[in-house]
Amino acid sequence: MMKPQARWRSTLLLIVTGWCSASLYSTDIEFNNRETCRKEVAGVYLTVYDAWVQARDFALSLEKTQKEDLAHLQRMEAQLAKVKPEAGEFNLSQRYEQETQVKSRRQLATALAEIQDLHIAAKNREVAAQGQVAILIAALSHIFVQAESSLPRDGYPFRWMYRETCPKFRDNCPLSPGAAAQLATLFTATEYPLPASCTAYVRFSMTTDSETVAPTATSLHPQM
Repeated sequence: MMKPQARWRSTLLLIVTGWCSASLYSTDIEFNNRETCRKEVAGVYLTVYDAWVQARDFALSLEKTQKEDLAHLQRMEAQLAKVKPEAGEFNLSQRYEQETQVKSRRQLATALAEIQDLHIAAKNREVAAQGQVAILIAALSHIFVQAESSLPRDGYPFRWMYRETCPKFRDNCPLSPGAAAQLATLFTATEYPLPASCTAYVRFSMTTDSETVAPTATSLHPQM
């Protein structure tokens, strides 16, 4: 039969262990909210950034095709200008060749006009996408800094980091009241909702004494 003193020690050990586990679990959740918020915000930016890159590259591709087709059309017109219509009047093979060239020239001119319309639409999409990137950069720059990444992840030479860094030897810390308030309204000027992890991090920051320190100088490289 367990002695009362041994039972008391066993109960105390369980209480302390449970308290430590709960504390570590709480800290882990808070840390995950801080880091998850950063990752999800960066994910929103990369979605818009990728849309702009795709629109830009598509517009550049159309522009290249447009220049090539225009040069081809000019060569065809120069060649047709040298052809004498009467040369094929009594020569069926020459007449067929002339008609084929005229038909090809007409088809190329039609295709070129369609590409020009596509290029205009693509440039409009590019400009709109670039505007969305600019809006996000303006919003994120209040809380985050876009720093160079020494190890580019998924092909991106940059990453978004908090402007307010945690003190040395701490993995988690609250934002200052001002930064927390700005994070709460981070996407107000955009069509994107604030991630739940960011809402949780704002709540944690508002109910915890701020122990953040000023960030060290970090190079800014907004990707536009």
